Amino acid sequence: MASTKQRDFWYEEARAALRRRLYHYEGPRPHAKNVILLIGDGMGVATVTAARILRGQRLGGAGEDHQLAWDRFPALALARTYNADAQIGESSACATALLCGVKANFETVGLDARGRFENCFSSFTSRVSSLIDWAQQEDSNLSLPVLGSLAQHEISALANYATEAGKATGVVTTTRITHATPAALYAHSPSRYWEDDSKMPPQARKSCKDITRQLVEDDPGRNINTHHFKENSESTGGQTRYLWIYNQEL
Repeated sequence: MASTKQRDFWYEEARAALRRRLYHYEGPRPHAKNVILLIGDGMGVATVTAARILRGQRLGGAGEDHQLAWDRFPALALARTYNADAQIGESSACATALLCGVKANFETVGLDARGRFENCFSSFTSRVSSLIDWAQQEDSNLSLPVLGSLAQHEISALANYATEAGKATGVVTTTRITHATPAALYAHSPSRYWEDDSKMPPQARKSCKDITRQLVEDDPGRNINTHHFKENSESTGGQTRYLWIYNQEL
């Protein structure tokens, strides 16, 4: 069995889970034309339960019997959130699992569990791709078994697959585009905090790119349409502050 630190273990787990569910599913299986993935950061069972009760009470009911929009979906599931090296889930590692299908270490982005926190060189052999790449490529027939043919250090994830299928891809966020959760769509960093080079140790700057540079310079980040929902100046300033060059030697 492959190590839980490597991609193959998680890919086989996903294949097995899909086979089990498809075996018991008797309805038609049409292919989705488009996918919209909504992520509510921190929306665990307790948070959703509180929201459900509050919404129901504001509408004049008892609250507990109220149904939110997704409670009425035809298919529902619960996801267990944890990191490869921690029982309590953290945004960047959980986003890597959600968008890349591979468990990651605490506070790393776009890496499998061989990537170690703030260890620049460990990121070279543990990178994972994302859904956006899957959509942006011209080959629309990519599927999980194809992943085995990728280079050892390139674990394809959700954003990358979208790119590879020739789909238009985008990110809408109420936080910074370089923040932990959206960064997992395009970045490979041993630290979620390396949003610009001022956050990186001097030695790491020589070999690793910060998250903002990966968004602007590398695939799939430079091909992603982005939109930021907050409109007040303070929030907008927070959104763009890692995209400015403050000091540059000419």
